[in-house]
Amino acid sequence: MFWDRYFISISGAKTTKMSELISMIEKLKQILTQVKEDELEKLPK
Repeated sequence: MFWDRYFISISGAKTTKMSELISMIEKLKQILTQVKEDELEKLPK
């Protein structure tokens, strides 16, 4: 089950969730930046 590893310990679970959340946000930022750059490239100069 996906959630099992979050319940090993409460503090550990919170830390894991936070670090995963942060890395997800970083990935989203990278994707959005890439999309913006791609869109700008498509615009007629």
